[in-house]
Amino acid sequence: METRCEPSPGALQTSADVYDSNPDTLVTEKMPFRIPALRKFTKRHLLSITALNLFVLLTILFTLDLIPRRKVRDNGTTQNQEHDQQNCSDACPVPTVPPCKKQTVNPLYMFYGHQELLSSPDVFIPRNSIITPVDYNFSIKAIEVCPEKSSPLLLIMVLSMHEHVRQRSSVRNTWGSVARDKPWPKRKLYGETKLVFLLGTQSNNELDKKVREEAEVHGDIVMADFVESYFNLTLKVLSGLKWMKTFCPGAQFVMKVDEDSFPDIPRITNLLVSTEMQNTIYGPLAFSEFVDRTILKAKVSKDAYPPNWYPPHVKGNMYVMPNALALNILNVSRYFPYVNIEDAFITGILAKHFNARHLDVPASLYDRHPKNAPDVCSFVFEKIILAQQISPEMAERFWRRIVSPELCGIV
Repeated sequence: METRCEPSPGALQTSADVYDSNPDTLVTEKMPFRIPALRKFTKRHLLSITALNLFVLLTILFTLDLIPRRKVRDNGTTQNQEHDQQNCSDACPVPTVPPCKKQTVNPLYMFYGHQELLSSPDVFIPRNSIITPVDYNFSIKAIEVCPEKSSPLLLIMVLSMHEHVRQRSSVRNTWGSVARDKPWPKRKLYGETKLVFLLGTQSNNELDKKVREEAEVHGDIVMADFVESYFNLTLKVLSGLKWMKTFCPGAQFVMKVDEDSFPDIPRITNLLVSTEMQNTIYGPLAFSEFVDRTILKAKVSKDAYPPNWYPPHVKGNMYVMPNALALNILNVSRYFPYVNIEDAFITGILAKHFNARHLDVPASLYDRHPKNAPDVCSFVFEKIILAQQISPEMAERFWRRIVSPELCGIV
């Protein structure tokens, strides 16, 4: 936008004082060029205006016309002209312009939830005293996973159970092998990755003994002294965050994943280093989900969470968040009533207290309701970033094609 300032009266004068009593005599000390009197404009007068004089005259007129524009530009050299509120001169202010439009919010970032939550703000405010203590000790610590002063890009916490030996073995030999300093075949990893399996305690001494023997061999099992149960999945994740705070504080991001999921680690690490992830949780987004109070396994009491709708959260198959947000969630969790649906509680209720954002995994990269197993070449062709309900046998079929992409026709 240019605002043109008209020259003030008198800026260019051709008054009679330029001439003496003889109009044919030019007073050169007052005017460097000749402007003949109109009443005696003869051919001789026209010829006396040389090309140089015309050039000087036009230059002066052009300069006077552009002075206001130049001042406007000079005043706004470092800002968008439309938002410059300075004056080009005392006589010619820049017109007032409307304020800048707000930037459009990336549709992948979700900040809001069901409108009913607007009437229940207190449920997202910590209580004044500790309600849910997370003071469980670790009977198996896996202290060698993160050496002192290590700073891995990603710490992966895999939820497991004592008897799932086959599932843990499959994870170690497939996608989880990158946590043992092994490469992802044919692909680039964008940072160091570490992995632990999270378990509670069992009353079965034989199972407990086998897990301890497995831990001595692999060194990647963390066991906390809460009772293993579906109701205690929230405690399992919070205990994992507590383990990170104590034994792997340098981790930049933490990922929770179920052991029957298969994530594409190269694409996830690429996302973490190329996307602004501050105060953001990445995973399959549930923007507005009804609270189930009927099914015994998923039932949440009104005392624990009164509203009928959960806030925006991501599903527990996989989610990733930065270290700082994870520690904030861990610290504040003690001051909230316990909710047994871990993904809704951790990535929704607790995260909402910090106004966390959610970055969705698009449906094109993740089938939330699979009816059939994905194609065995899906990860080779990078068609998906996450698969769920994957058996150890299927995970190993995926991995064989990742290791040997020629099986999928790639030479």
